[in-house]
Amino acid sequence: MRPDSGPLRAPDQRLTVAELDEAWREGISNSWSAQRIAVSVLDAHDQAMSPDDVLAFVAARSQWSLLRSDSAQYWRGGAAVRVRDDGRWALDQMHEAVRSARVAVRERITVVRRWAEMRPDPSFIAANQRRVERERAAHGDELARMRRVLIHASPIARPEAVVLVDVAERTISTFIGSQIAQAIQLVAGYEILGAIGVRELLRRLSIEPGDRRLAELGPPQRTKQLNKRGGALAITSKLLVQGSCGISRPFADERTLVNYLRKGEQAKLRRRLEADAKSLYALYQYGLYMAPFDSAGAFSTRCCLLRGSTAMSQCCMT
Repeated sequence: MRPDSGPLRAPDQRLTVAELDEAWREGISNSWSAQRIAVSVLDAHDQAMSPDDVLAFVAARSQWSLLRSDSAQYWRGGAAVRVRDDGRWALDQMHEAVRSARVAVRERITVVRRWAEMRPDPSFIAANQRRVERERAAHGDELARMRRVLIHASPIARPEAVVLVDVAERTISTFIGSQIAQAIQLVAGYEILGAIGVRELLRRLSIEPGDRRLAELGPPQRTKQLNKRGGALAITSKLLVQGSCGISRPFADERTLVNYLRKGEQAKLRRRLEADAKSLYALYQYGLYMAPFDSAGAFSTRCCLLRGSTAMSQCCMT
C-alpha cells in the first residue's frame, strides 16, 4: 500500500481523524493504554464524546484495544480525560498526556509509511496476477495442443516389444521384433513422451529426446519408512497403480513376457502388453506423478494428486 502524502503536524497541533485512520490502519498496538487511546480520539474530534461513541470509533479501526466503557473509573485523579456530569468524556487540552498522545500517533504514522514503502502497490500486485493467469492459460493451451504418447516396453534391459498409447486418440499400438523400428519412427511425431523410467527407456530404444518434454511415470520415492524400528515399504509402479487406480494386476511379471517371446506366443504377448499399457494410461489419468517441467524440459516427479485426463496440462501450467 502506498504511503499517504503530506508532512506530519507538530505536537502543538491537535490530531485529526485522518491521522488516526492512517496510524491505526492495521489496528492499535497492545502497548497503547486505554487513556492514550481515549485522549487520541477526543483530541481528533475536539469535543466531549460519550464512551459508546469513542468505543465505536475505535472498534471501526481496530479489532482489539485496552479501552473499555468503564475504563474511566480506573484513571487517577488529574488524568487527561475526565467524566462530565452527563457521562461524556471530556479532554483537558493542556494536559501533558495530550502532547504525548499526539507524538505517539505521528510516530506510528511514520512507521506505517515506512512499512508501506517496502510493500508493492496493490494495483501492481493485481496487474501482475492477471499477467500470470494469462500466461498460465496460454501455456495450458500450448500444452493441450501437444501430441502425447505413453511408451511401454519389454524386456526392460533390451526391448523386443513396444506398446504406444496415443493419449489424444486413446489408441494402443503394439510392435514386436523388427516392427520396433516403426514404433521409433512414430514416436518422432510426438512432443511429450511418458513412460516409467522414461529416459532409460528412450536410451534403450536409441531415441534421442531432443527438445521434447518427458513425463516420468515411475515412483520418485523408492521406499517409505513404516516405523522407528526401520521397517520400510518398497514403493513400486505396480503398487502405485494398485493403490491409486484399483487395478489388481497392473503389470505382468517380466519372466512371463519373456517366455511368451521365446515361445513365439505373440497373441498372448500382445494381450498382456496392451493390458499393461492400459494400466500405465490409468496411472497417467490419475495424474499421480504429473508435475511441472523443470528447466531442462522434463517432468519432475513430485506428487500433484491431480485427477482427470487433463492432469498433465494442469500440472504443467503451475
